[in-house]
Amino acid sequence: MFSNHQRNHSVDSTWLNKYSHLFELPETQSILTYIWVDALGGLRSKIKVVNSVPKTIHNVPLWAIALDFFYNSDKPLGYEVSLQPIRLYHDPFGGINDRLVWCELRTFDENAPIEANSRFSCDLAAGLATKHEPIFTIEQEYTMMDGNRPRVPYGWPSKHFPDPDAPYYCGVGANTVSGRDIAEAHYRACIYAGINISGQEMGQVLGTCKYQIGPNHGITIGDDLWISRYILQRVAEQFYIQITFDPWMFRKPGTGSWIQFQSKTFESDKFEATKAKDRLIAKNYTYNFRTYPSQMEMRYNRNVPNVMDQVKVISNFEKPDLNIIRCERLPSNIDPYVVVASMSLANKKGLETNASILNKYIQLDQRQVLITYIWIDGRNGLRSKTKTVSSIPKNVTDLPIWNFDGSSTYQSTGKNADVYLLPIRMYRDPFRGGNNKLVLCETVDDKQKATMSNTRHSCKKIMDQVKHEEPWFGIEQEYFMLDAYDKDRPLGWSKDGNPSPMEPYYLGLGANRNYGRIVSDLHLRACLYAGIKVAGTNAEGSLGQWEYQVGPCKGIEIGDDLWMSRYILERLAEDLNIAITYEPKVGKNVFGSGAHTNFSTKSMREPGGLKHILEAMPKLERNHKLHMAHYDLSGGADNSRRLAQPSPVTAPMDQFSFGIGDRAKSIRIPRQVSIDGCGYLEDRRPASNIDPYIVSELLIRTICLDDSNMMSSPLTPSSME
Repeated sequence: MFSNHQRNHSVDSTWLNKYSHLFELPETQSILTYIWVDALGGLRSKIKVVNSVPKTIHNVPLWAIALDFFYNSDKPLGYEVSLQPIRLYHDPFGGINDRLVWCELRTFDENAPIEANSRFSCDLAAGLATKHEPIFTIEQEYTMMDGNRPRVPYGWPSKHFPDPDAPYYCGVGANTVSGRDIAEAHYRACIYAGINISGQEMGQVLGTCKYQIGPNHGITIGDDLWISRYILQRVAEQFYIQITFDPWMFRKPGTGSWIQFQSKTFESDKFEATKAKDRLIAKNYTYNFRTYPSQMEMRYNRNVPNVMDQVKVISNFEKPDLNIIRCERLPSNIDPYVVVASMSLANKKGLETNASILNKYIQLDQRQVLITYIWIDGRNGLRSKTKTVSSIPKNVTDLPIWNFDGSSTYQSTGKNADVYLLPIRMYRDPFRGGNNKLVLCETVDDKQKATMSNTRHSCKKIMDQVKHEEPWFGIEQEYFMLDAYDKDRPLGWSKDGNPSPMEPYYLGLGANRNYGRIVSDLHLRACLYAGIKVAGTNAEGSLGQWEYQVGPCKGIEIGDDLWMSRYILERLAEDLNIAITYEPKVGKNVFGSGAHTNFSTKSMREPGGLKHILEAMPKLERNHKLHMAHYDLSGGADNSRRLAQPSPVTAPMDQFSFGIGDRAKSIRIPRQVSIDGCGYLEDRRPASNIDPYIVSELLIRTICLDDSNMMSSPLTPSSME
């Protein structure tokens, strides 16, 4: 009668709302959820009602469970052990007075830990290292499994693996991300609970995700990680999604854990840090991570990595004198208490979005600020990851530098994978609202040099040279919306071919002529909320094709605002299960997509400015081939397809031309500009997939600087400086 998805009644929020008044308990009552780890590393829980809200863990009563239900034991049948409360957390699933209670299992008669209680031994080891002030951070990866297909990761096609080359890591877009709503709900629920969760990002394989716990002092890292795992599984339960921490899934890159450890003992002493690393490897690594070598073998394609390569001493990017031990490539199903104990001893010097469910977690008291770091990867795609900060940043200088694995974003090699994120522009976050922010970042290597994909670095230098010219830009960004289930088919197109080329799609109205208006409208509002200068939007010449205009922007702002507007577009469309493409030519007999770029200087905008506009034409003609080689992402190949067919709105690629009000020219001078005698020019040559930093820099170099030394090779940070 019901599908598997429908059987999970909690997914239908209207059923739950019917009983919402039952969450309002008397002020003196509290529902406590006792949580513990069983012998197999699974999480269990049971609920107790008490008549007062516990203020501290000491106000929480002991409870009992029968040992034989959860553990292999030689004790008599029905032998009971006590649930000893250890940590209190706010309950994101209950009312304001309800709590989650993290517990250890101990015997009633001797108050001794049971055999599987790894927290007890960890507490002893951490206690020995207390004076060294150990601090830990753990990055936890996991895989979401489809509730209707429990052996298939969430978002995977039913009969084959997902595209292995898709940019899943820190990705954005409905065709590269699955389960962001679950990850987001988990993130917010952890913050509400009081867990020190410091960030999250989408994983390297479709359906995987990673979040960071810490930095935490001592044993609290294990407490927070276990409770975060509990909350994750409870959240996913409501979406009818299963969570697995299995490090080996279908011969794809496995899920893992990364642990960072710093201590007062060696924070400024590289020699002591190296000795601690050596002790960890020699005495603790193999034994205390006892079940993990086999798991690592599974995770890394049955090729056990060299232990020496997995434990290393690194330096903090912002504080080079601060030494950190980083333990890499551990499997995702580690027991954090075992790892913390090992490191402490080594330190001795002596589903598709269901908004109704997600909103439940969005409304939780957040208490902290979520900062989404956004950057351009090595193939002109967008990536993002989220960081938790404790105060509202007033400007980008208040934000810390962060880093990521550049080998997964085509920006570095595995041997030197860390790439650093330098915050450069901050925007309001239209997805999380409140005090949360989106931050556009430049990428630099460990020597603080711009990466090959960081074209902003060079563009900014050029813009600074011509500040007195007051250059303004506006870019008309065209794009297609794609069916997320068939990423080769634009929205509204039939499965057997292109739409009719004769229909009035341009600025059209009606269900048979317009697909995706809701995406365009929501995108416009989201951009305005964020603080992006969007001047307007409209339907374009093909079904599923739209345009929006960014600007007018001064100097470097045009690149910043266009990239952030693209991020917001793809992120928003992801929520609606629609993919976005900036491909300049998606099919035959349909209009291509461009990024017409409007440009002016102060002298062009002042009375008599038409003279300066016309003076720019010979300069643009001299550099026409160079511009065309950089007005798309393929050295001109994309534009050759876009501009190959005769059209009343495009000019031939191999010929430079300009005219008054003529859309079939390379450069159009608007009719009103001719009438007014001043204004701007429109460069109609750029394709829709341009890098706006390169295009805006080329226009400045050509028109304002008359740079005759520009390279004919692809523009990169090194070639343009």
